[in-house]
Amino acid sequence: MAEWIRFAKEAAYKTRTGIVKIIGGVPVAVFKTISGFKGYIAVCTHKYHVLCVRELINGRYILCQGHGERFNVNTGEPIEGLANEPIKEVEVKVEDGVIYVAKPGEAIVNWVANINKE
Repeated sequence: MAEWIRFAKEAAYKTRTGIVKIIGGVPVAVFKTISGFKGYIAVCTHKYHVLCVRELINGRYILCQGHGERFNVNTGEPIEGLANEPIKEVEVKVEDGVIYVAKPGEAIVNWVANINKE
């Protein structure tokens, strides 16, 4: 069962925007799409830059400012650039106007910690 961490108030978002926060030592991004909220570990799978863009490109794509990779906000799949793996999804839920994310597990925390050592 997931441990839920309070992330932000739903009112803090406009459609097609995102917020990135560090949760348990891991950058986590939550985006508001036309169909709801989507959460990801905010690390590009190409060269491991933090995905810190707050606005979705054309309302549908997460942009990595490192090398211009684009990821589909609904699936995390890379659609442009050199990344060949999707970004890792994070569970999101909304209750009483508050957005919660599932706390990243030990494997994700270790993965991000090892990236930072490179």
